[in-house]
Amino acid sequence: MLSTPAVANGYYETMTGRTELTLFLRNSFHNPKHVTGELVERLYRNAQRKGAIHPYASLITGYLDCHLLSSLPKVENPILLIWGRHARPAPVEHSVRLIAVARNSHLEVVENSGAWVHDEQSATVNRLIVRYLNDEVPVAKAAETA
Repeated sequence: MLSTPAVANGYYETMTGRTELTLFLRNSFHNPKHVTGELVERLYRNAQRKGAIHPYASLITGYLDCHLLSSLPKVENPILLIWGRHARPAPVEHSVRLIAVARNSHLEVVENSGAWVHDEQSATVNRLIVRYLNDEVPVAKAAETA
């Protein structure tokens, strides 16, 4: 159904309207009061840009799905995973499996934040990234996988 341009465009326009974006963000944030009109407007404007439908269509059709648990052990670069304590629909408990298979990894769980931790607690996230880049954060070595 979504491969039909008229249907896909209508659905996309509905899902990227200001009301739907506001509802989505309020469900993604730990504190819905952090969802500002400015944030909704920024997302709305970005959703109206030429070609913006393509990543959204790829997301909802599963094209962007990748099997992290099988891919992460192959990543050789260090990984900093920042997760919101109250993230939905992927709760923080999901991060444990990812960290367990990643070779060089570190998990930081940020309190008072949901799935959009980078917006809700941006100062904290920025500090964590700077500490990580300055090698001030220990990186766990996962067990080698066969």
